[in-house]
Amino acid sequence: MNEIALPSMCGRCLAEGPLQPTNCAHKPEELLGEPIGQYHCPDCGAMVLAGAPHPPLCKLCLDRKHPDFDPPADPVAAFVEAVVAVDRRAFTSTAEIMSAAREWCAENGELTFGPRQLAAQLKRRRGVQPHSNGQRRGWRGIKLR
Repeated sequence: MNEIALPSMCGRCLAEGPLQPTNCAHKPEELLGEPIGQYHCPDCGAMVLAGAPHPPLCKLCLDRKHPDFDPPADPVAAFVEAVVAVDRRAFTSTAEIMSAAREWCAENGELTFGPRQLAAQLKRRRGVQPHSNGQRRGWRGIKLR
C-alpha cells in the first residue's frame, strides 16, 4: 500500500524545518464530502482542506509565537464588542440585533452571520439571557449602542 508523504512545510507560515502535529480542536478530516474545499483553520489559521488531515505546524506557529501570527478574526465577537452594551434592565429583540448586525457587516466588509452564531456569542456574556414574551424573541440584559 502506498503511503502519503507528509508535507515538509509548516501549514501556516510555509517555513521548512521540524514540524509537529497541531493541537487544534478543528478536524478537517471529519469534513470529507463537504463542499467547502480549502479554507483557513478557525483555531490556528493554517490552510486546510476538507477531508484531509490538518497539516503539521512549525514550533513557532504551534505555540502561536510566530512574528506574523494573526489568529482569524471573529466577526460575531467584533460586532458584539462594537455594537452591544450590557444593561441589566434592557431588552432587545432578535430582529433589532440582526438588523444592526447586517448593517455593521456591510459597513465593515464582513460576511453576515446568523442568529445562532450571535446567540452563541451573547450567551458567553454574564447577565445576558434569551427571552421571549410570546410575541417577541430577544435578549434580556443588552442594548444596542
